[in-house]
Amino acid sequence: MKKYLYILISLMAVACIASCEKEKTSVDTAKNISVVSSNLSFDNNGGTGTIVVEAIGVVTAVADKTWAQTSVNGKTITVTCEPWDKLESRNAKITLTCAGESLDITAIQTGVIFAVDDMPINGDFIISNASDTHTYGFSSNADIEVFTDTEWLTVSFDNEAKTIQVVSEENTEMATRHGSFTVKVGESEKTYKVSQYPPFTETTDWVVSLGERGEETTTLKSTVKVQHGYYAVDYALPGAVNRASSVAEFVSGTLVPKIRAGLDETIAYYNYRYGYTSFLSRSSDSWTFDLIPDGNYIGFMVGFDSEGYPTGWYGATEVFIGELTPYAKWLGNWTVPNAKKTSGTETWTIEQNKEDETFWITGINGMPVGAFAENDFRAEAKFDAATQELVIAVWENTSSTWTDSSRGVCNTLLSGQFTNVAGSRYYNSGVGNVIARLKLSEDGSTATITPGSVTSGGAAAYFDNIRWYGRYTTSSGSRSGFSWTGYETPISAGMVITKE
Repeated sequence: MKKYLYILISLMAVACIASCEKEKTSVDTAKNISVVSSNLSFDNNGGTGTIVVEAIGVVTAVADKTWAQTSVNGKTITVTCEPWDKLESRNAKITLTCAGESLDITAIQTGVIFAVDDMPINGDFIISNASDTHTYGFSSNADIEVFTDTEWLTVSFDNEAKTIQVVSEENTEMATRHGSFTVKVGESEKTYKVSQYPPFTETTDWVVSLGERGEETTTLKSTVKVQHGYYAVDYALPGAVNRASSVAEFVSGTLVPKIRAGLDETIAYYNYRYGYTSFLSRSSDSWTFDLIPDGNYIGFMVGFDSEGYPTGWYGATEVFIGELTPYAKWLGNWTVPNAKKTSGTETWTIEQNKEDETFWITGINGMPVGAFAENDFRAEAKFDAATQELVIAVWENTSSTWTDSSRGVCNTLLSGQFTNVAGSRYYNSGVGNVIARLKLSEDGSTATITPGSVTSGGAAAYFDNIRWYGRYTTSSGSRSGFSWTGYETPISAGMVITKE
């Protein structure tokens, strides 16, 4: 998006149309003079334009503005326009006279042009709290100058590369701070606001819990143990939060823009009679939303100041909504033992796919989703309604692919390894073969693993780990696999995972 500082082209077109209409009207009524052609549109550099007329008698020409100089040579009128270094356009009326009759023609000159690329609609550049360099492209028909009096900002510009560079110092305060930089182009100046977010910090003083559920609405209760200013309440699925680089990044990059947009829309709806604080809370409160489907969520309290900018404070609380069905008991984050990890554990996030049928699981082997392609390390698992068990089987993700420089097109395969009676080590590519079955405890706080098996070497061989593989087609047309060293989740009979 570009925000232009000069008068819109549409306005210029209106002016041109108006001048043409005047010209036509005069020609219809004038008998001694008429216009054959005219060229009186000038850019900021100025220049020379001409009017050619048919006339019976001597022609004179006069401009009503001193910046437009006229001269007449027979039936040709020359209009010379001086350079113009301001942003707005200007016009001059040229009056032609012959034998007591006159015509008016308008000369238009545009000013200098300046536009910043990707300019926010409200003119407010938002940057993170970190010390960083921000580069913005611009377009202009004249050289620019840039300066700032904000201590934590340094600005520079490159007229050849058409870029403005803004360098920010780190913001360590729990408040959004504001500065600005000014662009000078010609004799005109334009000041841009820069808002730098604070560090986003979680507080346990803010807690969200489930309130009442109606047929069409759900109420979330916000509890304030210690005040940290104004706040708004929202919620999100755990998987959405986990896909961000951190909870703080999810708050700053997703929730803050979403909540701010909602606040702006509400304020506009009430015709700006109320400010941001009218729709924020400071103490414990209740927040009503459209009916929220059953499931596990993370409830957020996000701090804002009186001008609608984040304070950096936020609270995040796990909230379950609805009656806890056997299927829903599986939803959420689970701590899984993994002796190969430095921490000794890894976290699986189980989310709803098809209710009462299948789940999505992320976090197996600690592999990040989106490492190679969207949803590459997200596995589908089944829900056994008869036993209420979660079933992890060999599953190939053919919908998410990437290109490897040596192997070509690849996709992921969730499988595992086993050792057969002959002592040989294999992985299994048989989609649907059960790797493990997980059974919930009565209170739903833990689950016990039972490894699955395949027949190998004429006998049952049990999986002893769960492991992600890459799959590709070889030059001979066969399918092959590769794995990532050190990434596996050992499993054994009776192994227990714990819900967080």
